[in-house]
Amino acid sequence: MSAADNDVQLQKLWISLQRKAWRVLAIVPATREISSLAAANVLAEVAWRYRGDPTSVLDLREVGLRLVEYQTKEITAQIEQGNSVILALSSVSQNASAISLARFADAAVLLVRYGETSVEAAEQSIAEIGADKFCGTLVVKPGSGATEAPSSARAPAPKKVES
Repeated sequence: MSAADNDVQLQKLWISLQRKAWRVLAIVPATREISSLAAANVLAEVAWRYRGDPTSVLDLREVGLRLVEYQTKEITAQIEQGNSVILALSSVSQNASAISLARFADAAVLLVRYGETSVEAAEQSIAEIGADKFCGTLVVKPGSGATEAPSSARAPAPKKVES
């Protein structure tokens, strides 16, 4: 992929992330095999490029339920200072704290691996967090390492899942 193609993909990604106004964006992998940290870092770079606001990435993949309230206070303090915050979370099947933190966020992005992530895993994440939180889905390359950056963005928000 050429640099120009990559730039267009990043622009489209940014446009899809603007479906909802957000200061806190949660990156939620659909399965435990996908890491959200690389995606969160890429999105922070995109936010800086197209919004120009300071954007922090918080690695909250291992936060226990006991520390969720503390973390939300810390996130609120960063927002009050004018920062945007991107949360790198674990899958909801791996860490229940991801549910609370994603619900606290203004918007969320589902992270899937094309051809490897099951529809059921994606639907479970959407159902547990709430479809109204999601502004789109990031797709990583099949067979890629867990920390590889996203390869593309899918603009449509996930459909609502009935339990």
